[in-house]
Amino acid sequence: MTSQQKKPKGWTREELHEQYVQLQRELHERAIRGDFTPEKLDEMRRQFPGVEPEDDPHGWGKLHPGVDDDEEIEDD
Repeated sequence: MTSQQKKPKGWTREELHEQYVQLQRELHERAIRGDFTPEKLDEMRRQFPGVEPEDDPHGWGKLHPGVDDDEEIEDD
């Protein structure tokens, strides 16, 4: 590290807490809007956003590339 470079500033406990509370609010609002219906959750589990399953020959866009679309995914 040279004298011109500054050490990156870390977050304080209070800043991390505020980020956590904001994330909880956003998730709660999304849940109220219905973003987490069983159908939407299943779709989220099956692929990454912005990746079209029809145009993904290797299956890299899937969260579980080794699982076929008609198989159940076990949540541990």
